[in-house]
Amino acid sequence: MIESINHNGNLINDKTNILSLSNRLFRYGDGVFESIRIADGKIINSESHFNRLVKSLEVLKIISPKYFNQEYFEKEILKLVKQNNHIVSARVRFSAFRADGGFYLPENNNLEFIIESICLDNKSFQLNKTGLNLGLYSEITKTQNLLSPLKTCNSLIYIMASLYAKENNFDDCLILNDKKQIIEATSSNVFIVYKNEIFTPDITDGCVDGTMRKLIIEIAKENKLNINYKPLLIQDLCKADEVFLTSAISGIKWVFKLNDKNYHSKTSDFLLKKLNAKCSL
Repeated sequence: MIESINHNGNLINDKTNILSLSNRLFRYGDGVFESIRIADGKIINSESHFNRLVKSLEVLKIISPKYFNQEYFEKEILKLVKQNNHIVSARVRFSAFRADGGFYLPENNNLEFIIESICLDNKSFQLNKTGLNLGLYSEITKTQNLLSPLKTCNSLIYIMASLYAKENNFDDCLILNDKKQIIEATSSNVFIVYKNEIFTPDITDGCVDGTMRKLIIEIAKENKLNINYKPLLIQDLCKADEVFLTSAISGIKWVFKLNDKNYHSKTSDFLLKKLNAKCSL
């Protein structure tokens, strides 16, 4: 079966001529994207994804049409996953970008989008059986600014950190801000557990404003777990009882090792079960 994509509301099978050489996503990374999980025809955490997308477009001064509301957002995503027979379980990427034209200064600021879907094996979130072996990436740091909370299509720091992880046989790497504080991993937010308290960096520290991060914080509070927002230092991770990562696609991944420190997964397992229950999975 030839899988389709959704380009500006049109389902297209031929993907070869979608983007021109003047496309701003290709030329400048002038856009943002959402990674979204589908389960049983339902968009997990849809409102949070849409709200972040709208906020991101406002920051980038990309103008969306009046009909671009949450209902339209959901309709176009589900239209594609039904077409591709991915309705039971899928990973969706919603790329939103500025229309063609111009150099650094755009010729217009109108919104265009592309939606892609990939079938997943499980409709519920699954905790990784083997904990992650994490590294620390320090060659490039991330600056906190207006763009740092966004999932922009210019993702070079995450690419470089992922390459570093592969070259050094790590499963993932932690990323630092320009104050040498740990703020996130290559595609996820980071949490630590210490003496039954949960700690995570604040958005103002420079991490992406993750949709799953928000949901896990909400679930933790519902279950009387204390959440603390603070910059994380390597010393904090060295004394932590647990470290786990969150993302819209994986839910939660627990970390087994960082340097010579080993961790367990008690809180990760508890929160993942609550996450599946909250999402009716």
